[in-house]
Amino acid sequence: MGVRVLALLSLAVGSVAVRPACAARARAARAYVTLAAKKGGKGMPARSGGGFGAPPAGCTTATSAAELLGGYEALYAWLDAGGASRRVAIAGFAGLRGVMATEDVRKGDALIAIPSALALDLGVDAVDPLPAARAFLGAWHALRAARTGSAADPRALAFAPFFDAIPPMGSADLSTPDFFSDEELRELQWPPLEAEVAARASALRAAANAGGFDPAELNWARWVVLSRVLTVQDALPTAPARKLLIPLVDMCNHHLSRANAIPSGRVGGRLNVLAARDIARGEQVRARSRATALAAAWLCARRSCAARARPPHPQVLIQYGGGALSNDRLLAEYGFIDGSPPALELDVLMLARALRSARSPGASADGSPLPPLPTAALSTTTLAQDERLLADAAACPPGSRLAAAVRFRAMLKRALAELVARQPGRGRQ
Repeated sequence: MGVRVLALLSLAVGSVAVRPACAARARAARAYVTLAAKKGGKGMPARSGGGFGAPPAGCTTATSAAELLGGYEALYAWLDAGGASRRVAIAGFAGLRGVMATEDVRKGDALIAIPSALALDLGVDAVDPLPAARAFLGAWHALRAARTGSAADPRALAFAPFFDAIPPMGSADLSTPDFFSDEELRELQWPPLEAEVAARASALRAAANAGGFDPAELNWARWVVLSRVLTVQDALPTAPARKLLIPLVDMCNHHLSRANAIPSGRVGGRLNVLAARDIARGEQVRARSRATALAAAWLCARRSCAARARPPHPQVLIQYGGGALSNDRLLAEYGFIDGSPPALELDVLMLARALRSARSPGASADGSPLPPLPTAALSTTTLAQDERLLADAAACPPGSRLAAAVRFRAMLKRALAELVARQPGRGRQ
């Protein structure tokens, strides 16, 4: 981006013009319950957004636009036996897993209804994901002990089909920067995210040492919490919100503008996702936000944002964070990058906030020199160089963490150019 652009931004960023739709989305997000949800992906798909990832070993691989996946029969049987109601199934969409309607569903009808007893309760909601991660590991270790015969508590086996559907340690689904090498983190060219990852790693080491956990296991469990768990408000408004890992719902993907389903929270002891419009058999469920904290306890969930035209068999998709998460949050918590125009708007807003914060009066209250602007590292390479690197499959293999880092920094450079173009008196160059 160069020194000239950075100098301009340091002077003018306080008056940046952010498009109304983006600002409204950000205002709405502040009213929502902060949520974690899942995202996976076999590496980082080249198209915008991501998905649940490659099917696990033994599953049928989808090759068409939408194809039901095998390998989930035990999960379906467990859900059905537990009283769940589902009009969806797990399917493959262009190589990524998602959730597809298996029959026509009328607007307002339930696509998914999961009894609360089938959701894994990981405790009271908290900003720190590590308490929930420890609870998840406790249940996982109890299951392992029951399976090996070292523990005889049959209750530990109750969630076995659900645990078996969760990507294991070492899976390619674990694609957030918490699993990047130091070199891969530097390729992001975004120091705030590098610093966040370092702080999270330090907190994880301290928690592992204090609780006697294996750091690799705890890191995996934290990924499960950040990328797959929903924070759901109880039916009683005075009761604290709970972190729940909800089967099947956690496999829905994300879309900023074409959501077709509304999670309705906990109603009558069941966790429901309703059709926001008539949905045809073969469609994915795309959940749209609703301006209530109860609905938001579901909406910060799931998966990828397709920037292209609606495919012949669109998924059942819901929004992460009410559709207000910029790419630094999507990558940090879900492990994918959204290249769509609406996502660019969110990145513009994020950059404006970061630059205002870096040049705020309190940024050097101790009298020390101001640190470099967070955007300075983006000038290490140009956008044209990044695009050439992404086009070189030998130097930057598709699906690699390097490709994810380069796509991320390329999105920020596009957003920075847009931000500069919106400065008063600048216009578009």
